[in-house]
Amino acid sequence: MSPRVNQIVRLFLWLLLTVLVLLASTVTVLRVGLPQLNKIQPEIVTWINQGTGLDVSLKDVRGFWRNTHPSISLQGVSVGLPDSPETEFKVANLELEFDLIQTILQQQPVLADMVINDMVLDVRSVDLLKATERTDSAQDKTPAKSGEQLIQRLDNLLLRQLDRFTVANSSIHYTSISGEARQLEIENLQWRNEQRRHLAQGIVSIADVNLNALEVRADFVDNGSLTSVSGDFYVSVEQMSLTPWLSQEQREQTGIDTGSVSLRAWLKLEGSKAKEAYLDVLPSELSWSKADTQHDLIVESAVLHLLPSESGWQLNVHQVNARTDDIAWPELDVAVDWNRDNQWQVNVSQLDVNALKPLVTLSNNVALNDWLTKLDPGGRIEDIRVSQLDGKGSLKYSAKLQQVSMSQWALLPGFSQVSGQVRGNTERAFARVSVIDDRFPYGDVFQAPLNIKQGLVDIHWETMVSKVGHFGQIK
Repeated sequence: MSPRVNQIVRLFLWLLLTVLVLLASTVTVLRVGLPQLNKIQPEIVTWINQGTGLDVSLKDVRGFWRNTHPSISLQGVSVGLPDSPETEFKVANLELEFDLIQTILQQQPVLADMVINDMVLDVRSVDLLKATERTDSAQDKTPAKSGEQLIQRLDNLLLRQLDRFTVANSSIHYTSISGEARQLEIENLQWRNEQRRHLAQGIVSIADVNLNALEVRADFVDNGSLTSVSGDFYVSVEQMSLTPWLSQEQREQTGIDTGSVSLRAWLKLEGSKAKEAYLDVLPSELSWSKADTQHDLIVESAVLHLLPSESGWQLNVHQVNARTDDIAWPELDVAVDWNRDNQWQVNVSQLDVNALKPLVTLSNNVALNDWLTKLDPGGRIEDIRVSQLDGKGSLKYSAKLQQVSMSQWALLPGFSQVSGQVRGNTERAFARVSVIDDRFPYGDVFQAPLNIKQGLVDIHWETMVSKVGHFGQIK
């Protein structure tokens, strides 16, 4: 090895040794000095106030070493707002973890992580939409004096100045868009900022509305304000009880005993406007009892896809796997289109009447339930189409009937294997019904049931100004 190479190697080793000695000395000084930080609490408070634009007070400061990083624990953090005494912002324990290497290189404190424990933020008196709008005051370093200024400073600090932070065991009191007071409980929420891109993941709940243990995720970009964001949002909830959402009167009228729902939801926003939404229903159930009879609705799975637009929205429901009282639903698809001109259309692939009858008992309509009990309809209705495209009164409908059955009642005969199709509007209707090898019980009208080997009936129904007319043609 040449002498020049030896000199370079020695120089490199000396530099490395010097850096290690300086680093070791710095670590030693920090380990000794960190526990004494409470002695310089006023200087720390001044540094925090200047960096955040908040009027902060502390009860205690503790320093310690964690994860190879120097850390500071701020106890009893409170923000004073002389112009909004009803607004409250307190943190029981705020832990700051510093990146030692980056702090040395940049010659200013650089946070590696921040954990906010037991935070209470009460902004019920603040107009959140107005407060989150980016204004010049958000960059002002004078202490915040009002709730709106507090939100602006927190918006600027937590979402732009910090790279990452965690909120745990905290609560936020706010006023919803409907004007009701709400409380958001944060069990754990991890947040990471990448310039204008924000990523969040955690567990939250909303008190008093029975939304517990919601798993939330977000990946979005802010367009200068939290009132205008674009990105993807995800929410998941398991075994959410339905009965707390019902009043005692509703539970008595419906007979609902228990109910739970599990689901996952995805929402895509552009400029804070919904562009697309998915709802994936996981195994859910509803149980109720009427007239000493127990009923159950079990939904194993279902997917809802919502596509809003400037003129309206479109809803598609598919992959529905459900059963009512152990009666399995047929494969079900639903499509709904609606626009702001009150034009709409609904398409349903197929429905099993026997599977739907137990659901009618949820209503408190005694006449309807008695009518269904007497007629006992059954069978399947397919290709159901209902629309209103030309304004009020332009309702149109059509459907196909497969193996429809009904018990004899009054002058209506009973049947069990009727198929056909029906179409019409509010003024007239047409039905073509076919029968093959069926018996029509007719009560006292005929002494014996009518045996029909094969039949085809066209029925026309029309509403006139002063009367209703109907006529049929039997083939």
